Amino acid sequence: MKNKNGDLTVGQASELLGVTPRSIINYINAKEIEAVKVGKSWFIRRASLDSFSMRFGIGKDKMPDSSHEKSEKSFRKDSESSEKGSEKGERSKKTFSVKNLRLFVKAKDILGVLDFNHSETTTNTKNRLENLKLSAIELLGAGYYSYEPRNKMNLYNESRQKVGAILALSYFNLSDSGDYQKIIREIEDDLLPAYSALIKRMDRRNEKHKSI
Repeated sequence: MKNKNGDLTVGQASELLGVTPRSIINYINAKEIEAVKVGKSWFIRRASLDSFSMRFGIGKDKMPDSSHEKSEKSFRKDSESSEKGSEKGERSKKTFSVKNLRLFVKAKDILGVLDFNHSETTTNTKNRLENLKLSAIELLGAGYYSYEPRNKMNLYNESRQKVGAILALSYFNLSDSGDYQKIIREIEDDLLPAYSALIKRMDRRNEKHKSI
């Protein structure tokens, strides 16, 4: 039941968002949702819960995306699919994992097959490219597991910058062989736009949250 101020219990909030009660407690402890503790029970501000749902695109009654950009349509369920993926994972009792982020899957598929050891460039350049590749993946993971929305978006943007550096160095140093060029085109035409779509989507959500 709601308390006399109209606040929600943890159970009611978990039902509205479609996540476990433990996740609600975690969001409260991370200061993502406003709540007050009375005895052993938490009571959650409905306005704060609604704002959280809009910001992260989770909840059974979230509004559909109205974007008309091609890249945004491809990633409209990404929200980052980190949140949606975590909901599905929690409901099926699976571990909250970056593997549920569609951008991570795309980066793994494209960058994972980019092997610089067989290129004809210098050892230093090979090492630099490999380090950039690993840094891009690390930053995706760091962003996914960050609670603060602005910090999350900034980490994803840093990861995108690493991928951009890989692209530039690859054009400059790697041969024009078919295998390398195919992967480089996938980075430029598929992976980088995916980053942009997700970051722009998060930025719009952050701006909407500020105006609430």
